[in-house]
Amino acid sequence: SDTYNVNLNWLVTGKGPMFNINVPARARSSSFIQIPVVADIAAGTGIEAFDVEPSELITVHKSLLSVPGPYYAFSVSGESMAPYITTNDLAIVTQTWHDLDIQDRILAFRTHNGLTLKRFHIEKKRKLSLLIPLNPTYPILKYTEDDPEYTVLGLLLLIIRRF
Repeated sequence: SDTYNVNLNWLVTGKGPMFNINVPARARSSSFIQIPVVADIAAGTGIEAFDVEPSELITVHKSLLSVPGPYYAFSVSGESMAPYITTNDLAIVTQTWHDLDIQDRILAFRTHNGLTLKRFHIEKKRKLSLLIPLNPTYPILKYTEDDPEYTVLGLLLLIIRRF
């Protein structure tokens, strides 16, 4: 209850608001972080995004973020990562991924088609990078090591489902 600011009465009885409305300022500033939602990202074919002001800020408890920031959130559009990641989900990514093993992890990419989320797999023998959708009805994107057509934007840390 304290860690996530959940109303204890709601946890026990299911009545009242799910979250405590009055959070002490000390707890707010030390336990939570605000993350900008910077663009839409495709979970399908890529979509274009432009450098604009964040469309919103979301507040996330720091304990949910297992890797240091900076953090960005993207609003998901598409079904290539369904049923795990779907339209209207918020994808929280970190730009601090360079020293991590990212093989078979889900990453945010900029490709020639725009921004997209995919599982990243490197085939060293064939010198290919594969961007793999979780939904098998979508094609796997293949890039050679000298192809400048994709850039890693960040490692997916968290999906927040909006209802």
